[in-house]
Amino acid sequence: MLAKSTLVFLSVAEQGSFSKASRQLYLSPVAIMKQINLFEAEVGVQLFKRSKRGVTLTPAGEVLYQDAHQLQKQAQAALKRVRQLANQDPTIIRVGTSLLRSCEPLIHLWSQQTTQNAEFRIQIVPFTDDGLGLNQLLKMVGHQIDCFISPYDTIQLKRNFSIQKLGDYDCQIGVPTQNTLANKSALTWTDLDNQRLLLLKSGVSTTIDAIRQQLLQRRSTVALRNLNQFYDLSSFNQSVEQNSLIEVISPWATIHPNLKLLPMDWHYQIPYGLVYAKHPSPEIQKFVKLTAQLAAPTTEFDQL
Repeated sequence: MLAKSTLVFLSVAEQGSFSKASRQLYLSPVAIMKQINLFEAEVGVQLFKRSKRGVTLTPAGEVLYQDAHQLQKQAQAALKRVRQLANQDPTIIRVGTSLLRSCEPLIHLWSQQTTQNAEFRIQIVPFTDDGLGLNQLLKMVGHQIDCFISPYDTIQLKRNFSIQKLGDYDCQIGVPTQNTLANKSALTWTDLDNQRLLLLKSGVSTTIDAIRQQLLQRRSTVALRNLNQFYDLSSFNQSVEQNSLIEVISPWATIHPNLKLLPMDWHYQIPYGLVYAKHPSPEIQKFVKLTAQLAAPTTEFDQL
């Protein structure tokens, strides 16, 4: 950032020799001497005393050296700051989202902390909730997308991905609006008697398996019907068309216009969190850590 003649002057002053300065600057000794002669002519004073043993600064040269040296330090500091700014472009975090697996909890967390958003920029990548869309999503994690928010009480997610817990969703019961139970504000275990209830099939979710087991222990007369290994929009259409109850989580309250979500007198919850690759990049690791801190400062990682 300093003029070439000034850099040559500083090198000669510090090396005490035209030849040593030439080696430092990859110039010939003749070129160095010419540059110094021109520089002295430009400033109008002699800067060096020449001798067979080398060169030394004159009093005027010493004053100029101190000022030029300080300018060089300031110039190097300014250059460092500029390069740091140039390297602070935000890291793009590609977040998958769908109706049933919305990224809204993540957006809510980051929207509250604008001072930390400068380091990361979130890019939303939509996907569908059918089998094809979900399978494609899982293959894209760590490649075309970086993460997604999902309930993760399933063996598949726990086995194949890293997960950072962000909270818990309450388990509720979806009731078709034509069902008489829709008039209630909450449900009890006995309300389920003589109803059909759609649940994920056994072995998919530990929480759903616990609900199923408690129903069996209570000898409930509810008729249990199996869903596939995941929820999609057809699950809710099936519930409404068959007038069947369906186990759901609280964020799905507006997922279907003919389905009313009601709390049960149980304490079942399903954890949700940030699902990402088993071997994430350092940038993704930092993003996950910051997200966990935003969700709860004392939250620890669940590397599942």
